[in-house]
Amino acid sequence: MINVRGNDIDFSNEVDSDPFDTVVNPEPLWNVVSALRSGKYKQGRRQLRNSANEYCILGVFGDVCNKIYGSSIDLDGLTIRALPHICHQFQLKESIVLSFAAYNDSKELSFEKAADLIEFYLTTRGKNGTPR
Repeated sequence: MINVRGNDIDFSNEVDSDPFDTVVNPEPLWNVVSALRSGKYKQGRRQLRNSANEYCILGVFGDVCNKIYGSSIDLDGLTIRALPHICHQFQLKESIVLSFAAYNDSKELSFEKAADLIEFYLTTRGKNGTPR
């Protein structure tokens, strides 16, 4: 359990002690933090993007991949198809990406909380990806 800005978030069952230890270049994740806080995305559940143009957290990850990095993730497709691309682009373990999806769908993780969580890990790490 970690406490980020007054919010308890428990990833202990889903991830290792450092879920971001595979991140070498944090820049793509900072773009996700900005996108999650931008107010441009309405939060949805269980789909990357639904017919009401609502996004789950992974949909925001996918949209950032498409817009900034020129990926071709089908946001109207299945999450399982987007998963390898998201893991690769953001250098994240599948377990952390699936945890984001699960917490999003259970309504336990707002976009703001997700941004806080990512920021927490990025700001407690050195530039070369090692913990500070």
